[in-house]
Parts: sequence; structure tokens; C-alpha cells
Amino acid sequence: MFFIHNHSADASLLARALVGACRLPTGWVEPIQIEWLDTLFGGLLDFYEDFETLEPASPADVKRQLPSPKQRVELIELMVCLVMFCNPIPKPLCRSVEHWAEALDVNSDALVMMGDLAHHRQDLATHNWYRYSWIGRDVMQRADQAAQLETHGTMALALNFEADQQEAEQWRQLKDSPPGSLGKSLHQMHEGMNFKLPGEPGATNASLAKHEWVHTITGINASPLGEIAVAAYIAAAGRSAETTLAFLGTISIFQASLLNYHTAQSQTEALARYPRYGDALAEKGALDLLLAAIQYGMLCPVNPVKDLDYFAIANQPLLEIRTQWHLPAAGLSLHPN
Repeated sequence: MFFIHNHSADASLLARALVGACRLPTGWVEPIQIEWLDTLFGGLLDFYEDFETLEPASPADVKRQLPSPKQRVELIELMVCLVMFCNPIPKPLCRSVEHWAEALDVNSDALVMMGDLAHHRQDLATHNWYRYSWIGRDVMQRADQAAQLETHGTMALALNFEADQQEAEQWRQLKDSPPGSLGKSLHQMHEGMNFKLPGEPGATNASLAKHEWVHTITGINASPLGEIAVAAYIAAAGRSAETTLAFLGTISIFQASLLNYHTAQSQTEALARYPRYGDALAEKGALDLLLAAIQYGMLCPVNPVKDLDYFAIANQPLLEIRTQWHLPAAGLSLHPN
């Protein structure tokens, strides 16, 4: 969704399409929608126009001028992203984006999630978000985690319910990785955040924990803003429907407090509902961090949640991996040194 298939020459058409779909007769729903578009279009397409006054395009014009299905999917994903900033989601906005998707012959899981959230089906939206994003795809490829899903329901798409000593031990052994290595740095992050280890009941499962390696490599902390930024990095690097869906859901969790983060649909009473979040992007410079995460994600030579066995590179120096991924030596942060 970050202009992989659309380019600077398409910027005006894309901008007018977004205005046509998402700027309601009463105006934009949330100020951050314009702030996000200004940041994204300026930083990635060198396009600077006033989204308050820009003339809208029609679906017919856009379909004629964007012949590639991939271009149109990317545009609809960006429309859904704008919707994810809203809580509640206005029904007219949801219908408008659905109308555009139908006119452009686009179907996606992102549209389904948007519709469920607009109609207050949070539990269903959350379940499908976990299942159809890269997180759920990874869970279904692991027999042990897939079995927990059958027993414990939706939360097993994100959390571990049954002790797996072998899994926990390989995470525990990261403490013995060389100083300055990726593994040692991740272990220090776990200690600093007082996280349980994958394989321990109540911990993040091994699939979702993949993104913790990305936190460590990018240097982006595990705050609500950091979760959005890492999801943006993964989406830009992964370039797939699954990584894009994960980013859209993360926006809805930490910015708009829409999805039920780690749903409470569990047979384990000890796992209470996780706290609600919102306005993670309110901090000054937050959108600039998000833009940097996208720009550096585009430079990443691998899909960070699909192509790597992180334990195989855990002993490598963190700085060496950052160099390989074309990241700054100090990593990315809201307040760089």
C-alpha cells in the first residue's frame, strides 16, 4: 500500500481518488487523515497539495487511468487505512470505500475487516485479522500452534496457552549470545520489558514473537507508537496482502482503539482482556517515524516475517545486520541521538 505499484506520475490521480472516496460532504472525519496523507505523499511521491481543497476524481476516471489490478488494490488499501483512523467508523465512509472497491474490481480481507468494524463486529474482525494477516498464516504453518488454536480459540492466534519447554528454552538461551549480538539485544529487550518468553503460558506465541526481532533490529521500541511503526516497516518490506493487513489492524488497535487487541475469547480465565489503546500517533514526530519506517522497510532485502530463521543469525552482531538491512547504525527512533 506504500506506492510499490504506483509512482510519482500517478500522485495527483491517487490523491484525487482518496479525496473522492474519503473526504465526506462534511469534510474529513479526523485531522490525522490529512496529516497522514501530507506525510505519505510528500515523503514518498514528492507531492504537495491541499487535501482540503483538492478536486475529487471519479471511480471511472481512476479505473481508466490505473490499468493494473495491483495499482488499484494498493489504492483501496490506502483508503482503508484512512478509515482505520476513525472511531467510530462512519457508515457513509465505509460505504464510499466499498463503492470504490466494487467500481475498481478490488476484493480484499482489508475491506472485510473494515466492514466488520464499521458494523461493530469487533470480535469477528479481530479473529479474521489475526487469522488472515501474516500472524495467522504463520500460526497455521506450525502444527503445535494450530492445535492450540483448535483448543483455545482466537487468542491462540497471538498467545501461547500450553507450556512448550523446548520453545521457551531456545528463547531463554539468547541470554548467552555474544555481547552486541542480535540475540543478546533481544534478550535485553525482553528483560527490560519483563516479557514472558514464547513457549511459556500467557506469552506471545512464537509466530507473533517474530516481530520482536524486528523491533530489535530496527531499534524501534515496543510502545504503542512503536508497534505501529514496526508494522509499517514489515508491511513495506513484506509487500504482501498479509503484511499490509497486519499494519491496517495495528493502526486500528493503537490509534483508534477499534480491534480487540488479544481478544478475550478464551477458556483461560487468567488471561484478562488487554487494555484499550488510542491516539498513539499524537506525539510530535510520530508520523515522521512512521514515514522513516516505511522508507527503510522498502530497502529491506528480505521479508522479515517470512524469509528468516532468526535463531540462525542470533549470534551475528546487531550492527552488522542493520548494515545488511540498510538501516542506520543507531536504528530508528522517535527521538534520534
